[in-house]
Amino acid sequence: MGSIQPGNYFGVVAGGSAERLNLVKALSGDADARLFYDHNDDDIHDPFWGLEPVIDHVAGHRGMKATPELEVWRRLHVEVDSMGPVQGNTVHATSGQVANNGDGTYTVPVNVAQALEVNRFENGGLQDLQGYVYPIVDNTESSLRVGQGNNPAPPQSNGDVWFWDDDQLHDGQDVPEPDLGLLSQAFLPAYVSVITPADGGGNPANNQPAVRFDLNVEETERSKQTTDFKNAASTPAYWVIYLQGAFQGPIAIDGDPNAEGYLMGITWKTEGSLIYLEAIKDAAREYNVDAYVAERQTVVHEVGHQFDLPDRQDAGQGIMRNDVVIVPREEEKFIEEDLFIIRKQAQAN
Repeated sequence: MGSIQPGNYFGVVAGGSAERLNLVKALSGDADARLFYDHNDDDIHDPFWGLEPVIDHVAGHRGMKATPELEVWRRLHVEVDSMGPVQGNTVHATSGQVANNGDGTYTVPVNVAQALEVNRFENGGLQDLQGYVYPIVDNTESSLRVGQGNNPAPPQSNGDVWFWDDDQLHDGQDVPEPDLGLLSQAFLPAYVSVITPADGGGNPANNQPAVRFDLNVEETERSKQTTDFKNAASTPAYWVIYLQGAFQGPIAIDGDPNAEGYLMGITWKTEGSLIYLEAIKDAAREYNVDAYVAERQTVVHEVGHQFDLPDRQDAGQGIMRNDVVIVPREEEKFIEEDLFIIRKQAQAN
């Protein structure tokens, strides 16, 4: 017998007399969780004389019958949004006098309203009015150092230029929904059945494919980016998680430049998860792993946080390992301790 927590068991007894049903008790220590009829209501099973028979789904007594053990599974409903097309990731400026550095590179001063993040644009590109695209080596707050590449001439001085970093999604390209492909498999051992495709938490119209775009979701913006668009509520009787496909997290940890590291997702239990899809792509390239695998693992990791699972630091700690991008495929699952935490939750999110 148990509560509605996933992985628990129920037994149901039916009969025509409430008085008799009140004398049906659990058979203590029985591996099959059977019941017995407690004739004298002393909570002790006395098998003699046939007055206190065992009751199960095969053998009944005095018009009463029990079901087999009923295993509890919980459905996990999923609401998924994604940001609209990328905006503002390409910078338009005017170049100053281009200097030849004598080593195959050129320094291109740029007139910008706001100082550039140092080395943000490394491995990106610069295009001038000639239509040539030059590989960016690095940058200061007000200039870019570029290689000539295969172009027949150096970058133009004193003209319009457009430049971008090494992000794989560019202006105008859509931010996709996060990949839920690993979610169902990960939650099965917790007796949780994930509803896929995402059902919007019970209403498919809740899934919005083009919510407000934010190039870098800073910590002060995170709560508004989720709560402005989250529609479905999770309750103890109706579990719902919320995910949003986002672009990048805070500027200081968006992988531009690579040396600053990557935040691939973030979760606040009552608000849901932001999955930073561009940061995942950048991290996968840096670590030489499959970006699609890293994305699916990140989704499971962040949903784990919606169930109060902590980050884990060591190898062998499964999908909640802090550096999830290097989790090997054989470990992309919840460890037993995490499964126990999931099963005892009152609700998701």
